[in-house]
Amino acid sequence: MQDSPSFLGQKWFKSYKEALDLDSWGQIEEARDSYEKLARAMTVELNNTQSLKWASHDQDVSEKLAISLRLRCMSLKRGDEDGISLDNMKILVDNFEALFQDLPKKKRFPFEFSGVPTEDYQKASSGIMRPQLKIGTSAPGYAAPEVAQTIREQTVSTVPTVPTPVAPAPLPLPPAVQQPARRGATQISIVVDKIGFKDETHFVDPRITISVVSGGRVMDGAIDARSVSDGTAIRFEDKHLLFGSSVVLKQSYENILPGAAVFFEFKHYKVDKHKYSTKCWAFLEREDLKSGPHVLELYKKPTDLKRKKLSLMTVKPLYLHIRIEMNKV
Repeated sequence: MQDSPSFLGQKWFKSYKEALDLDSWGQIEEARDSYEKLARAMTVELNNTQSLKWASHDQDVSEKLAISLRLRCMSLKRGDEDGISLDNMKILVDNFEALFQDLPKKKRFPFEFSGVPTEDYQKASSGIMRPQLKIGTSAPGYAAPEVAQTIREQTVSTVPTVPTPVAPAPLPLPPAVQQPARRGATQISIVVDKIGFKDETHFVDPRITISVVSGGRVMDGAIDARSVSDGTAIRFEDKHLLFGSSVVLKQSYENILPGAAVFFEFKHYKVDKHKYSTKCWAFLEREDLKSGPHVLELYKKPTDLKRKKLSLMTVKPLYLHIRIEMNKV
């Protein structure tokens, strides 16, 4: 006898809480086994024709939850937090609990898979082929293979070809997947006002490279904010190099995973070495992205994309000053 959707939801929720507890306690192997077992069970149900009777919202959320489980297993197997972290998994508790519940307002999935490495996302989403209504001469309950593939590409956020990040120097890790911004998404505009240095230095072509970093990987779409100056002379004022540059992040707020951060790397050109060099860097966590002025501490190079080793550039009160505007598009 086929389990009812409400019974499935309760069973999955219980299994998820058990797996999450193991993950929180640091029992990595046990947590991974539990996540994998639940992901397999959910995939079987998603591929079953009975899932056609589910509400479309429950179908979509169930698929994203199964993908999240697989992505977490990959992170646990590697022993890193690249892609889906424990904090991300804790956020999904409410989504599991709300599955197949007759609620006046459906629980939205809390994040996109923007910060997930391309290869991981493709691997995690493979094998989940939700049945479709009959099309042409296909088997009962399923679309023809080529049509089903097209439908799947439209259902799951398509993983685009990721171009090389726009940056003056090679980055240590490949870029993560970038999902297209949706209508009604929150656009993030950043104005770089000034950056503090203890000495007034003659920098050649100073710039601040702004990028979104998730799971230790730079997302596609890094932007350079250049110093706005008169002629070729850079402008210092009260131990601060003035910028006055405005940029708009390629990623919307909704496309940035919890736990990710916006990085700011101050770079300048070294004539003798014929390359750009990073002097210092700063970051602002996703949870702190709010409209208004922000004053960020400056850290010594090299840039630590995982924010594990932070060393202040100076004990003097010198910071990076920015302003942020959050607007719906």
